Amino acid sequence: MSNGGIISKTYQKRCKMSQFLATRQKYHLVTFTLHKLKTMQKATKMPNEGKTNQLVRKASKYFLRGFTAKEIGKLMDINPRTVQRWATVYEFAQSANIETLETRIMALHQQGNSYTQIAKKCKVCKTTVYNYMKKQKHLANN
Repeated sequence: MSNGGIISKTYQKRCKMSQFLATRQKYHLVTFTLHKLKTMQKATKMPNEGKTNQLVRKASKYFLRGFTAKEIGKLMDINPRTVQRWATVYEFAQSANIETLETRIMALHQQGNSYTQIAKKCKVCKTTVYNYMKKQKHLANN
């Protein structure tokens, strides 16, 4: 290098500009491709190839079991926002009849089940059932 190892500022500016343009072109290409994929996948309501298909189906199963996006993200080691986006795009909620744990516990209690039986059926601790029932009794008194 003729100037003692220092790169000229104009050369640096040209490099930055070319990197910016290359990044911008990649962004537009990726955006166009994603848009095209989304429109194709919306017609089928499920992705049609590869690993993404498996991940979406697995996330859908977890969603139908009542897991939140954050829990699904942790279980599958993906971003919870991705799970939320999949739930919206592939309409997980429309195929789900989500019953909260609290309502399920209340229904089982009204049927005459004990706290131990309810805990086994819901796969939770007896203390959880007790706490939900205590909360419900407190709300009923107020």
